[in-house]
Amino acid sequence: MYEGVGKVLLSELKNGLMSSFRGKLGGLLIKPVLKKSMKKYVASEYGGAPLLGLKGLVVKTHGSATHKEVTTSIIQCVSFKEEKINEKIRDRITVKE
Repeated sequence: MYEGVGKVLLSELKNGLMSSFRGKLGGLLIKPVLKKSMKKYVASEYGGAPLLGLKGLVVKTHGSATHKEVTTSIIQCVSFKEEKINEKIRDRITVKE
C-alpha cells in the first residue's frame, strides 16, 4: 500500500508542477532537494520486510519487485541470519517466570 500511495502522490505532484510555467519553474528549483529526499523512500533500497512470529527467516517483497529488490531481500535474509535476529527477538519477548 505504501508504495502505491507514494506513486500516486508523486504522480499528482508532477502533474501539478507541469500544469503551468510557474509550476515548471518551481519544479526545477525543488528537483535536486526532492530527488535527494525521495531516495529515502525508494523500495528497491530496502528489499522487503521481515515477517515476525515465524521460526524461520522470511523477508516479504511486493509483487512488482524488480531484480534489485529481490537481490536486496536475499541479502537481508543473510544479514538477519548472521545477526541472529530470530533468536534476539525470541529472547526479548520470551516471558521469564
